[in-house]
Amino acid sequence: MKSEYDLWNGNIIDMVTTIPNGPTPSVVNPVLGMVPQGTAYKYDQLNRLIEMQAYQNNS
Repeated sequence: MKSEYDLWNGNIIDMVTTIPNGPTPSVVNPVLGMVPQGTAYKYDQLNRLIEMQAYQNNS
C-alpha cells in the first residue's frame, strides 16, 4: 500500500498479518484456516495516529 501522506519518520504506514479463521490452526498445517488482513495507518504532522483502516479479502 502506498500512502499520499508518507512522512518518512519511522511510523508504521501499513502492515499485513494473518488472523485465525475458525478453530486454532493445526500444528501440521498452520496456514489452514488463516485469513490475511491488511491494516493502514495515518498520522498527523505531530506523528499522532489519527486513522486506522483494516482490509480483509473475504472471498
